[in-house]
Amino acid sequence: MLSSTTTNQTTPEISPEAVLRLTALWAVVESGLGGVLHAFKLPLTGLMVGGMAVVLITLIAHFAKDPRAILRATLTVLIVKALVSPHSPIGAYVAVSFQGLMGFAIYSLSRPGYLSSIPFAVTAMLESALQKLLMLVLFFGQPLVEAVDGWGAWVVQRYFTNWADASWSLTWTLVALYVGVYALGGMFIGWFAAGAPAAIESARRDFAHAQGSPQLDSAGGASPPIQSRRGRKSRRLAVLVAISLALGLSVYFSAQDDDSRLISASLYMVRTLSIVALWYVVVAPWLAQMFRGWLLARRGRVSDQLDAVLALVPRIRSLAKTEYNRLRASASDSELPRWRRATRWLTSVIALSLTMDYGEAAHSTSP
Repeated sequence: MLSSTTTNQTTPEISPEAVLRLTALWAVVESGLGGVLHAFKLPLTGLMVGGMAVVLITLIAHFAKDPRAILRATLTVLIVKALVSPHSPIGAYVAVSFQGLMGFAIYSLSRPGYLSSIPFAVTAMLESALQKLLMLVLFFGQPLVEAVDGWGAWVVQRYFTNWADASWSLTWTLVALYVGVYALGGMFIGWFAAGAPAAIESARRDFAHAQGSPQLDSAGGASPPIQSRRGRKSRRLAVLVAISLALGLSVYFSAQDDDSRLISASLYMVRTLSIVALWYVVVAPWLAQMFRGWLLARRGRVSDQLDAVLALVPRIRSLAKTEYNRLRASASDSELPRWRRATRWLTSVIALSLTMDYGEAAHSTSP
């Protein structure tokens, strides 16, 4: 938990290393803070991970004198991700790279604010959504559309004949809803990011008045459960196999005669499982390894910042888990909606990351 060692009523100064600390926090988010995020039990956790990146990029733009600091931070975060999470999929590297480049492009034209942060966040979230949809198309192709539309047509014909006509497509309806959720999420994230500097300043004052100089407590409590990466991959693969089987069966029962049904279903399942296996076993690991090698070859460009960030990563990760435990133990915070607790946690973690004396914090957590 957070403890107080002083009783001064002055707000602590933001460290001149604000950009460095924000970069370290971004690296923590990208290299394995999934356990804390899953503990909030929010739907679409990926939206929250991308949203946190958008908020941190916006704050880097706010504190940095030159927008090129965003590019330097992006490269540093990617290298940390390659070092700490070497088995990250290529899609994760693409998302981080896109967010950093888009943030640099937008904040080079305009300082952080509602007119710049909201378009940035919406664009970043749409890229994340479209990347996932693209993977579905790559794996399952046109039979996925036909199977989903066929099931949707059966449901409409049976239960909702007055609500839709023959041209209605369940596939495109689901795509529109999915993309719409990410677009609305992006608008909320952009709104939050634009107001983040003021919210963090307010949080810093609250901590200063209520607690003095915040430190990590060695009795911070048990960390929230963290899902193993192997378990997540196994579940993802199981879902893909289940979808393949379901689509294969749909092709089987929609064909005209027994022979063509069996052949069509068998060929489709073989094709789909072959594509999935080729992607996960050969192509994706090879692309990720190539990009990881390219990143590590450029460590010298950010060597000073990289060393400092790597030193901060475990301390900020501990701070994030400690602050989660504090909010979970707080009676007033435990009654808030989950999304409100998540945003309060993020604000608190950023505020503490910018003001905490990590030398003292490290000493307080040592055995």
